[in-house]
Amino acid sequence: MDKRRIIKLLGNVPSKKNQRINTRSGRSFPSKAYTEWHHDALMQIKEMGHLSSWAEGYPVSLELQFIFGDKRKKDIDNRVSSIQDLLVDAGILEDDDYQHVNCIIATAVYSKGINEVSVKIEKGIFDGQ
Repeated sequence: MDKRRIIKLLGNVPSKKNQRINTRSGRSFPSKAYTEWHHDALMQIKEMGHLSSWAEGYPVSLELQFIFGDKRKKDIDNRVSSIQDLLVDAGILEDDDYQHVNCIIATAVYSKGINEVSVKIEKGIFDGQ
């Protein structure tokens, strides 16, 4: 059984929470930048093939490494949420609640001019080892 998958996504992962458009009627929508990134990232995942429903029925742990191409301050916890939402929308995860995602490890590094994220998904309950 294949227990681990690694997905590399090119591009800067925007925060879904902090980049919302609010209308006068009180409705809120993701920004154009987030929507464009989400669409592009879904296409990248689709090109990888055979990932849909891969983790169905399993709890998973996620290990994310964000690579930022500049040294501006960035909040990685909101970007983690963007990745989780993407994995659900792509059909890789059933849901992003604690029963489906029981561990998240996120790191961030600087590498001049590179913007990408590496997502390692591992099936099974995280045991801390």
